[in-house]
Amino acid sequence: SLMDVLAGRKTTGTIVGEVRFNGATCLKKNIKHLCGYVEQFDNLVLSVEQMLMYTAELKLPALTRAQKRERVEEVIAQLRLEGCRKTVIGGELVKGISGGQKKRVNIGLSLITRPPVLFLDEPTTGLDSAMADEVCAVMSLLAAQGRTVVATIHSPTASAFSLFDDLLMLRDGQLVYAGECGDAAADYFSKRVGLRPLEMGESMPE
Repeated sequence: SLMDVLAGRKTTGTIVGEVRFNGATCLKKNIKHLCGYVEQFDNLVLSVEQMLMYTAELKLPALTRAQKRERVEEVIAQLRLEGCRKTVIGGELVKGISGGQKKRVNIGLSLITRPPVLFLDEPTTGLDSAMADEVCAVMSLLAAQGRTVVATIHSPTASAFSLFDDLLMLRDGQLVYAGECGDAAADYFSKRVGLRPLEMGESMPE
């Protein structure tokens, strides 16, 4: 719910307070140009390349065909999708690309417009630990390129969680922790909250 409010997608209930981007108030009509949003569940058809081009045609009407093609190539390279670009994405009835590749394509659909802020709704849902780590590594790479990446995530592996820089933890809508990940968060929960120290292979959200 909090992420939907920040992304300007919440349409029910009462919202109070102010949302700021880089310290400045942002009009709701401008949020869609600032933010990309990756849905939790994939609803994809066509091949990887076709799906990205279809999205570019819809979201970038002002660009030429050649410029749209450049955006598609940029996203394919960013998300390491060269090996499956011509493969049908597939679904329950048609075998296609892997779950991790599907998640990366889903991320790519939001990257087509080059948004400075990218929101992801539980991007590791339904993936095994190896694919989940792969998706988190891609998110970390996008953040390293200067983009703000915000994700909700449930029970990440220790290796996936180690790729996050900051943690905002809520319980029943109340703030539990907001700050750096790593040693800072571990010290807070062990010394201030009284939780036992983490064992090898454990991640804090567990």
